[in-house]
Amino acid sequence: MCDNNREKVRANSNQRRARRNNAEGSHSEKEWRELKEKYNNRCAKCKENKKLTRDHIKPLIKGGSDYIINIQPLCRECNSSKGVNMVKYS
Repeated sequence: MCDNNREKVRANSNQRRARRNNAEGSHSEKEWRELKEKYNNRCAKCKENKKLTRDHIKPLIKGGSDYIINIQPLCRECNSSKGVNMVKYS
C-alpha cells in the first residue's frame, strides 16, 4: 500500500471515530497537510521528524471537536503518552 493510500485510510478511520463519538465538525486532508507543514512535519511535543498522527487537543471522548483548530500533529509515542488529557503543545 503506498503512503498516499495509507493517509486516506487513516483519514477515513479518523472520520469514523469522530462520528462514533458524535464530535462536532470535521477537517479536510488539505487542512491536515497544512497543519503538518506549519509544524515542519515534526511532532508538536518531541519535535522529532517521525510519522505524525492526528491528536485531538480536547479528546473526542471529552466532547472535543474534529475541527482542525482542535488537532495537533503528534508522533504515535507522544500521542499515546498524552492519553485522554487536554494538552496543547506549541
